Amino acid sequence: MMRILITGVAGFIGYHTVKEMIKRRYEIVAIDSLIRGKPERLKELKEKEARVYIVDIREEKEIKKIIKKEKAEAVIHLAALISVEESFQKPLLYNSINAGGTLSLLRARTEAGIEKFIYISTTTVYGNP
Repeated sequence: MMRILITGVAGFIGYHTVKEMIKRRYEIVAIDSLIRGKPERLKELKEKEARVYIVDIREEKEIKKIIKKEKAEAVIHLAALISVEESFQKPLLYNSINAGGTLSLLRARTEAGIEKFIYISTTTVYGNP
């Protein structure tokens, strides 16, 4: 079965994505920095046999080590900060995590030869409808 690296797994969407992928019998390598996610979710995912790592997606060297060690075949990227209001107060932090972290993941997966990269976002990127 395919081994998938999923980021942002202690957040709402990431957590439920991992649970569904495990149900479908994918092998999961789960990553979260716990900057905003719920730690109890990581414990539950470990119990469901996900390989869980607490690491910031901006730590490119660590991400590369995990990809190599775990032999990930695809990446599903959900890790991000999402508060629009806070993004105005902390634009450098949001840019660093949301743009810089995504770039780190893209470089790590390219170096590892992973072709499948799924980026999932939220409706907050569109503003008020």
